Order: sequence, then structure tokens, then C-alpha cells
Amino acid sequence: MLIFHNNAKSIIRISFVLVLVITNFAISQPARRHWERIEQIKKVKLLDILELDEEASAKFLSKYNDIDRKIKEKSEELDQIVEKLNNRIIENAPSQELARVSEQVINTQRELQNLHLTKITEMRSLLDEKRYAKYIVFENTFHKDLQRKVIETMRKFPRDEFKPNKEKRSPSR
Repeated sequence: MLIFHNNAKSIIRISFVLVLVITNFAISQPARRHWERIEQIKKVKLLDILELDEEASAKFLSKYNDIDRKIKEKSEELDQIVEKLNNRIIENAPSQELARVSEQVINTQRELQNLHLTKITEMRSLLDEKRYAKYIVFENTFHKDLQRKVIETMRKFPRDEFKPNKEKRSPSR
């Protein structure tokens, strides 16, 4: 992470959320719950970095969550249309049908990109320039940092630990 801020309140908040996430991972909840926890951690870290007071945090989170909800809905819509396109391919649908559904995918992707831009630009009205700059850096690095940490963690374990319980086979002679 490019931006760090140390104060006791922030460390306590982050520690609390991390304990919740680790507990949930240990309990082995469905993947959707894991992503929800990751999003909670993201919001806590973001608020910590932005150093907003209580009132500003409430306004920021209200706008952030509203746009984030729209992005998730549009992303789910895109997934459904891509699945529909894949089904049409499997069914050997006519070219006109493939073109029609492909165009739906493109339009929905465009709408999703516009929602991401809206999210970034609308946060500007709630933040001063320094906080806005921190916000942009955070939004562009959080998932990359998370992905890097997951890959580093996976490299620490042998590949067999990530496979379902299958018998290890010895090489045949």
C-alpha cells in the first residue's frame, strides 16, 4: 500500500475487522461472504487513509455504498448476458442472434465503465484535493495489492494443498 497512517483508533478498527475476516475464513463460509468481508476491510482501510471526521465519513460511505451497489448490480447483469451469449454459442445460434447478444455485452460493459467513472468523479465533491488523491491511489491499488498477497500466500503452500482430497499417485513404471 502506498499510503500509511498510524494512530491507535485506526489500528484497533483494522485489527477488529481482520479478526472478523480471519474467523470467517476459518469457519469456511461461501466465497460470497469472503468478498463481503474483503469489501468491509477495504472500506475500513479507505476511511483510515482518508482521515475523515464522523460526519464526513457518513456522507462519504453513503455515496460510496450507493454507487458501489449500482456497480455490483450492473456487473451481475453483465455476467448474465455473457452467460446468455455463451449459451447461444453452444446452441449454434444464428449470426444475427450472436451479434445482438454481443452488442448487449458491449453496451452493458460501457454502462459498467461509466458507473466506475461516476464513482471516482462523485467522490471529488466530498473530499479535499489531498484526500481525493489518496482515494484515487487507494482505489487503483487495493485489489492489485490484495491479489499480490493472495498469490504470495498460495506460493507458500504446495499445490496439492489447494486440490480436493484426491489420492496422490505414485509414478507408474
